[in-house]
Amino acid sequence: MYEPNGQIRAKFKRLPFVIGWAVLMILLAAFFSFVWVEQNGFLDASIFAVIAFLFILGYGGMLITGASDIVLSDKGVSRQLFGITWKEIHWSNISKVVVFFIPNFRAKSLQKAYNVFPLNKPVIRLLPSGKIAFIGNAKNMNLLLEGMNHYLSRYNIRIELVSSGITRVIDRL
Repeated sequence: MYEPNGQIRAKFKRLPFVIGWAVLMILLAAFFSFVWVEQNGFLDASIFAVIAFLFILGYGGMLITGASDIVLSDKGVSRQLFGITWKEIHWSNISKVVVFFIPNFRAKSLQKAYNVFPLNKPVIRLLPSGKIAFIGNAKNMNLLLEGMNHYLSRYNIRIELVSSGITRVIDRL
């Protein structure tokens, strides 16, 4: 039986790669902007730079936030990046957890993914639903799921499994 003792932190292995990718893309966009200034003028280059920056900011931001840590505590589930909490849902505010499968192209199989939905959506949110989403490939994943099961049972939170388009209620993650 799981007994809570502080926080459980699940780290995703790809965070350094994702940050490196974002930095590389910013440098490439800056390089091509300078080259474009020399060939086509400042206006064309600035339009390219703004579009490239917005794309990198949006896509890179999604990758970085998706690779941030999942933290369980007595308060709730949160996402942290470099120790700074950027998203948190308290246990009393969780309506349900949905488990579903996504393709894992490297392993050529399916992989579990999890969505934690709030009862009351925050005013400022990255996702329209206000959910915390993560996939099951983090370090300490077994401990994280054991802790989640403990708190979901304690707070009587519904767990749904979606498989082949069919949703059913389950007892444990």
